[in-house]
Amino acid sequence: MKLKTMTAAMDRTSRPAIYSTALPLLVLVIGIPASLFLFTLIQDSVENIARLRFEREAKDANIIIEGRLRSYNDVLYALRALFASEKPVDRLRFHRFVESLDLKGRYPGFDALNYAAYVPARDKRRFEEAVRRDTSLDPRGYPQFAIKPPGKRSEYYVIVYLEPMAGYEFSFGLDLAKSLAAVDPEKVAATIRSQRDSGKLIASGQPLRIRSQKKSVSKESVFLAMRLAVYRNGMPIDTIEQRRAAFLGSVGSGFNVESLMRAALNEEMPRYMRITLYDAGFAEQRDLHSSDARQLLFDSDQLTKSSPSHSTRASDSTFVHVLSIEIASRVWEVEYSARKDVVISRLDRAWPFGVLAGGLLSSLLLFGVLHSLSSSRSRALKLAAQMTKDLRETEERFRLIAENASDLIVLIDPQGRRVYVNPAYGRLFGDYKGLVGTDAFQEMHPEDKEQARKAFFDTVQDGQNRHVEFRFLLPSG
Repeated sequence: MKLKTMTAAMDRTSRPAIYSTALPLLVLVIGIPASLFLFTLIQDSVENIARLRFEREAKDANIIIEGRLRSYNDVLYALRALFASEKPVDRLRFHRFVESLDLKGRYPGFDALNYAAYVPARDKRRFEEAVRRDTSLDPRGYPQFAIKPPGKRSEYYVIVYLEPMAGYEFSFGLDLAKSLAAVDPEKVAATIRSQRDSGKLIASGQPLRIRSQKKSVSKESVFLAMRLAVYRNGMPIDTIEQRRAAFLGSVGSGFNVESLMRAALNEEMPRYMRITLYDAGFAEQRDLHSSDARQLLFDSDQLTKSSPSHSTRASDSTFVHVLSIEIASRVWEVEYSARKDVVISRLDRAWPFGVLAGGLLSSLLLFGVLHSLSSSRSRALKLAAQMTKDLRETEERFRLIAENASDLIVLIDPQGRRVYVNPAYGRLFGDYKGLVGTDAFQEMHPEDKEQARKAFFDTVQDGQNRHVEFRFLLPSG
C-alpha cells in the first residue's frame, strides 16, 4: 500500500514535467511544417502582391493626371466667368487676366489661350474693321487683320484674342470651322456647334502633330484643343435655342500633351513603367468593345531613352493596367505597363526565403521561451501574487489618505453632479454620503454660486486650471 502511494505521488510530480516538455516539442512539430507551407504560399503570391502594388501605383498616377487635367479645365471656366462679368472684355483685359494666371509656372502644358468670337456673315466687315482699329494693347492696331481663310460663309468662329501672341500670329483671325491645320474641318465645325448648343467643355478629338525646331533638334509634338462656349451676360441659356441666341463665342486652349504629362508624372515612374495615353472618343459614343478607334496621344518612352526591352507589349512577362478618365466630354484611356522583373525586385523574390528563415527561427525561439516559461511557472505565480498584494496595498493607502483627510475632497462629473465625497464633508453637512449624485453647487453661498459654476464649466470646456474662492452656506444658515 505504501509503495502504491509513493508511485502515485511520483506520477503526479512527473506529469507537469511531461507536459512542459510536450508543449515546446509541439511548437516545433507545428512550427516547422507551417513555415514550409508559408514559404510555398508566399512564393506563389509574390507576383500577385507585385501586381497589386503596380496597380495601386497606376491608380495613384491616374488620380494625379486626372487632377491636373481638371485644373486645366478650371482655367477655361475662369475665362468664361471673365466674359460673364459686368464689364466688357477687351483685348487688354484679356491679356492681363491670362498674364495673371502664370501659365508657364502653374500650367506648363498650356501652349496658348484664346477667345474665338462668333461672327455672322452680315457682321463680317464691321467685325474686321473693329479689330483693325483696336489699339487697347498695341497702339498701332492691326491694320492688316482679316478673317482667314478667305471666302464667303454663313458664319465664322474667329480667333480674335490670343495669349501669347508671339509665335502664334498665324492663328490670329483664323476661322476655327475652316482651320487648315484640321484633318477634318467638318468634324471641327460640328464640334464647335456642339459645344455652343450644349454649353459643356469639349475637347477636340483630333490631335494636331506639330513639328517644332528648337536648338537644331526637330521634334514632333502632339497638341489638343479644348473649348468652352461663352454666352451674353444676363440672357437665359436653359434651352438650345436660348443658348444659340446668347452665344458670343468660345474660350479655348491649346495644350501640349507631352508637357502636361511630364508635369503630372514624377521623374522616376517612366523609368520602370510605360504610360501610354489614348483618346477613346466621345463619352456618349464610346464603344467599350472596340479599341480600333483609339488615337495615341502620348507615350512615356518619349521621355526616356529606353531600351527595346522596356517598351514591351502586353505578355506573360508584363503587368498591364488600363484606367479611363472622362474629361471634357471625351474618354481618355491610360495604359500602364511594366515588366514583371522590374516590378518584382530581388528583395521581393528573396522574401519567401526570409519568411522561411523567420518562421524556423521563430519556432526555435518560441520553443526556447516555452521551455523556459514551463520551468519557471512557480516563480511566475509567486511574482504575480506579490504584484497583486502590492497593488492592493497601494489602493488601500490611497483610500486611507482620502478617507482621513481633513480637506474637502469631491469628484464632480462634467454635468456638475458629485460622484464621490470624502468623509470630511460630514463635519459640515452631516450625512456626506447623501451628497453623492447631487448638484455640486447647491450648498454654495448664492453670491458665489454663479462664479464657481462658470469657472467649473469653463474648465470642462477648455481644460485650463482655474483658482476659485467661494463660500459654503451651511445647513444652519
